[in-house]
Amino acid sequence: MNFLGRMMQKISAFFYGRNGYDRLFRLCVWSAFALQIIALFFRGTAYAVISLLAYALLLYAVFRFMSRNVAKRREEDLKYTEFVSGIKSRFADVRNRSADRKVHVYRTCPGCGAKLRLPRKKGKHTVRCPKCGKNFDTKI
Repeated sequence: MNFLGRMMQKISAFFYGRNGYDRLFRLCVWSAFALQIIALFFRGTAYAVISLLAYALLLYAVFRFMSRNVAKRREEDLKYTEFVSGIKSRFADVRNRSADRKVHVYRTCPGCGAKLRLPRKKGKHTVRCPKCGKNFDTKI
């Protein structure tokens, strides 16, 4: 085996059992990169503080990458992913509501708090919640 092959084996053995690259690692690295670019527009103490924050993020990213506590790092990444998906679903909900605004109206059930999509027909209506079964009146 040649020198390059032996080096690849040693590197592979070193990284075996480590956390590696995940979504939270990528966020930390890109945030550190963005902070360093932002720091270029400042001088003095502000530059030092922003750069220090960027280096701290980069150090945390390397710590996560090299960590052997894979279960803990996966748990952190899962929490981050759930947080991001919650934000994305809220924006998707707003986008869907705005696309539907001429045809449907949205109301909240007073019993269970479920969001109901109702056809836009003027007047007073009695609505039955499909989730909890409560009847309530609404004006559209």
